[in-house]
Amino acid sequence: LIIDHTSAEKRRQLNGDNAEGLYMADCLVYMSQHDLGFVPKRGRKLEIDEAGNGTTLMYMIDKADVEDGEIILELSVIDE
Repeated sequence: LIIDHTSAEKRRQLNGDNAEGLYMADCLVYMSQHDLGFVPKRGRKLEIDEAGNGTTLMYMIDKADVEDGEIILELSVIDE
């Protein structure tokens, strides 16, 4: 599992004039489709321990794609 905040930030800058109905990803996640065994669905929640210290962030899956056996998720933080 690879979490990429930098690419999501670049996408946000390039799409700064988002039209109605478009979202901005807070991070991108890359993982092997073979290892996971399924493709997560848009709208599902995903909890990730990013800091490795037991503190987790809750994300919403905004988009899920598969490219060459790699799942790419665009996630937005759920602010509670």
